Amino acid sequence: MSTGTIDFDFAGIQEPVDFLTALVAFADDIERYTEFASTCERWEFRRSGIRRHIPPRQRWLIFERDGKCCRNCGDHLSIKTAQLDHIMPWSAGGSDCSCNLRILCGPCNEWRSNFRTGLDDQVIRRVHVSRDCAGCAHLDTWRDEPYPAGPELVAAYCGRCGIVSAACPDSVF
Repeated sequence: MSTGTIDFDFAGIQEPVDFLTALVAFADDIERYTEFASTCERWEFRRSGIRRHIPPRQRWLIFERDGKCCRNCGDHLSIKTAQLDHIMPWSAGGSDCSCNLRILCGPCNEWRSNFRTGLDDQVIRRVHVSRDCAGCAHLDTWRDEPYPAGPELVAAYCGRCGIVSAACPDSVF
């Protein structure tokens, strides 16, 4: 929605008192956002255009890695309500790599927009996600060669065993 308008969802409000209460709450939200927007710095805009699609498997693994919870407020989410957020926004040059993505709820994702916030420090703590790790790769019956070992392995959340372990860069999203 780029028209600069704000949509309010009044569905389910029956009583006039509920409407007034909701209106006051919206006014408080708008005031907090205005204060936040005037004191916080936005990420520099570096690119526009069409982003690549993030595969459903990658989305699911990020959802699992992040504990099915909003990384800001801690609310438990379903895969349908969880939103992927770029820690360094895509428009500011951030990648679609799983280490730059996290799960946020809708309100937290909208609140963050492309402002620089304390949430941005999480980029250091997000690990990649992977289909499998070195420990689980032997479970593949189709794998003819042994899983590579050595310094080229990276730490990643394993989609099979659910732990952070060494994984081949080819299996990392």
